[in-house]
Amino acid sequence: MAVNEIYISACRLDKKVKPIILIYGFVALATIGGGYPMLQMLGLDGIGIIWLASQTVVALIVVSTLPRRSGMRVRELATALFKGMHSNPGHAGMAD
Repeated sequence: MAVNEIYISACRLDKKVKPIILIYGFVALATIGGGYPMLQMLGLDGIGIIWLASQTVVALIVVSTLPRRSGMRVRELATALFKGMHSNPGHAGMAD
């Protein structure tokens, strides 16, 4: 889910509305559409499984198309993300 939220935040910064609508719409429709049968079989756990599956599908699509959109190769993208996560090693907490 973190991948999806980071991507959505980047889309908001770039003022791209269509991907945001598509992601939230897909997750909502998949959760509602698949949730009812799963609710009958597994109860509330079934809805959680469907929600997790829909988030995973979106994350896989985002990750698979990200290098093509950014023009970076996967190794360069991973290196850039890793450096960004560890750019301030002395600061252990979140935002102040």
